[in-house]
Amino acid sequence: MVRLAIDANLPILLVVGSVARHWIGRHKCLKGFETQDFDLLIEVMEPYASVVATPNALTEASNLIVQGVKEPLRAQLQDKLAQVIKASIEHYVPNCDAVANTEFGRSGLTDTAWLCLLDPTTTLLTTDLGLYLAVVHRGFLAQNFNHLRDGRFS
Repeated sequence: MVRLAIDANLPILLVVGSVARHWIGRHKCLKGFETQDFDLLIEVMEPYASVVATPNALTEASNLIVQGVKEPLRAQLQDKLAQVIKASIEHYVPNCDAVANTEFGRSGLTDTAWLCLLDPTTTLLTTDLGLYLAVVHRGFLAQNFNHLRDGRFS
């Protein structure tokens, strides 16, 4: 079965939606999102056997999830993020390997790590158009979450 890799913004949506749905759209990193997007994310994730993550994407999500958030919500978000991290399968790409990749100059460390680890058994779910296009160009599976969101209204 195909595994799902979720890029940095989507764990934030998953955690905030699980802890405080009313914060979707209010959270600094989720300004363009609505509660229906959380429901869509859950629906998209459901058929996959496992969720894959990289330390790079998880670190990015961890740093971003608490921005502009005060206690007690801050601690609740961190606790839920810890649960999400424990439930994911973490794949490590050494940073020296990622920066040696020709994509690094255009894509940065987090996105290049994804490009280094993707294989035919993993679908990347992202909101990042540049990353989505790079993955598809390399012949791997990817879904742009924004396209799925737009599809709800067609």
